[in-house]
Amino acid sequence: MSSPLIGQRVSHYRILDLLGRGGMGEVYVAQDETLDRKVALKRLRSEGHGDAESRLRFMREARALSQLSNPHICQIFDYIEAGESRFLVLELISGESLARTIRRGLSPRQKLQVASQIASALSAAHEKGIIHRDLKPDNVMITPEGQAKVLDFGLSRLQDEEDTVLLHPAEQAPAGAGYPPADSDETWAAPRRPPRPAPDEAGASRPSLTTHGEIMGTLGYMSPEQARGEPVAASTDLYSFGLLLQELFTSQPPYEKGLDPRALLEHVRAGRTLPLLQGLDPDLAALIQRLKAPSPPARPSAADAADRIAWILERPRRRRRKALVALAMAALALFGAAMTVQTVRAERASRAAREQAATARQVSDFLVGLFKVSDPDKDEGRTVTARELLDRGARQVEQNLGNQPKVQARLMDTMGRVYTKLGLYPEARDLLAKALAIREKVLGPRDLELADNLRDMALVEDDLGQFPEAEQDYLRAAHIRETTMGPDDPDLSKILGDLAILYSEEGKNAQAEVLFRRSLAIREQAFGPETPEVARGLDNLATLLGEEQRFQEAEALHQRSLAIFEKTLGPGHPDVARCLENCGADLLDQGRPRAAEPYFRQSLAIFEKALGPDHPDVAGDLRNLAEVLEQEGRLAEASALLQRSLGIYVKAQGPASRNASATRLDLARLQALQGHRTEAPGTLRGAGTPTSALPGAPAAGGR
Repeated sequence: MSSPLIGQRVSHYRILDLLGRGGMGEVYVAQDETLDRKVALKRLRSEGHGDAESRLRFMREARALSQLSNPHICQIFDYIEAGESRFLVLELISGESLARTIRRGLSPRQKLQVASQIASALSAAHEKGIIHRDLKPDNVMITPEGQAKVLDFGLSRLQDEEDTVLLHPAEQAPAGAGYPPADSDETWAAPRRPPRPAPDEAGASRPSLTTHGEIMGTLGYMSPEQARGEPVAASTDLYSFGLLLQELFTSQPPYEKGLDPRALLEHVRAGRTLPLLQGLDPDLAALIQRLKAPSPPARPSAADAADRIAWILERPRRRRRKALVALAMAALALFGAAMTVQTVRAERASRAAREQAATARQVSDFLVGLFKVSDPDKDEGRTVTARELLDRGARQVEQNLGNQPKVQARLMDTMGRVYTKLGLYPEARDLLAKALAIREKVLGPRDLELADNLRDMALVEDDLGQFPEAEQDYLRAAHIRETTMGPDDPDLSKILGDLAILYSEEGKNAQAEVLFRRSLAIREQAFGPETPEVARGLDNLATLLGEEQRFQEAEALHQRSLAIFEKTLGPGHPDVARCLENCGADLLDQGRPRAAEPYFRQSLAIFEKALGPDHPDVAGDLRNLAEVLEQEGRLAEASALLQRSLGIYVKAQGPASRNASATRLDLARLQALQGHRTEAPGTLRGAGTPTSALPGAPAAGGR
């Protein structure tokens, strides 16, 4: 595409190329000659569309974007008036529209990640009182890195402004920065009117962009109330988000193809969309149906939707990596005993092992001294908690063992692992990073302790969502293990399995499957085909296949894993419970809650007996079982289970923990569905969630 503006300068921006044209303007690539970067330059056309209303709409987009700071919203840098032309200087976004990405295809996890990012953008806009009013796949860009960016706030408005009513076909809306024009012609606007007086300097005679008698937006993604010309609120964007999610996860538009505009308008006004496809994740399907609720107050808020999507994203991870969280004191005690035994064994070995024996003795002595601080006489009768003991130990290791770097690094690594098991990830990362720095300095680059430290660090980075850093540390650890111990090293299989979990979390399921299968092959060769190590590998692979909706393959592997666990560990072992839980989760994902229920109940019984009634794994299974009961319509029973789950999480992890907050939100939602208006708002306030997130809650402003 060509344009006479190419090569010209606007302020300190040199126009390089034309990206696209829309009904009201063009978008160019420009070079910022001051900051030496490329930007998008969005120009309002002066010919034909330069009336006061168009200029105000352009200014509205500039002001809306200037108030928003979110990584998933196109960023604005400047607003420029040059003669009769007006320009927005925007972030230049490379990639393709979500509409094209949907046609190309995404993995289930990538779709969830995109949905989460769009929800984050809507939440940020609504928090500022800004309603987008034209959310659709063509107004979302997907970067090469998989990041979603919401564009085109040209129709946005503040919640307290008037709205529009009548509907007439109009020209296509202008393209956003870096995004191609929409493929459809279903964008609608008001009829052309005579130009209105331009506003004066003080804003007098300012015409409203949303005068009663107009509707603007894209018909196929409008809410019913927007298409009927009724006042709109943030809930309007949530309806559009529901339609967008339906298209994202089914690859089909929400309305029947081939409808003429008037027939489509009637469908939109009545809220009649195509039904969701069978086999869609039940949690996701339930969220989409809530978003598409005909009554605006029944729709969740953007923050509520974002929380629910995050919960769905976390679910496979919760099932797969449910490591037993031991008390820190018990973990340290076991480690101390192991070091004592290692001392005896090492002293029986050759001279080459004496350094290891000395290190082990020093570690053991340190731990014995550490446990002395819990003497009631020294603490005036106060019981020392596991966390306090761990914190004291961490301080002492750093302060007192600087002249013994190997001992210091080993203890830091061990305590870092205990912090990890307690869910204290920042503290764990700090200790593990210090241990890693010491070992990189005093040990060789192929030392196995260094490999173990890298794996521990990667596990924490994974839990913190630092995926690139975790991947690099896993790869380094795997390289050390493979080059030192060979390709069939059993510990290498653990690292490969962890890296596979990371890849599945990033939506790289093909890479994850390759690593899971390689890890499983090493385990079968090293340990034998019917061992707990092999059963864990089978369970991980089965969970991945379940996420890919390859349910028949997943079920076969889960059943094989379950049989091995029961044979080798006994029917009451926690690993048996976790495998049962995963079997139930796959059935739940298939929309078979009745079939899933006995698996969850059996898993719950094992957890309660093996771990005690107040263990977080018990709370997790109570949530799973509550999900089953909710799908069966047994809301009162589900609420009772969530109440108990919440109590366990609050006691074990604190009231502000992620698990407690998510459970509190689920409980409040169920209470609202049952009409318990006096209970639900208080429950949500404990979660830091607005009561407008509840189904059926009154909208802001008392509507």
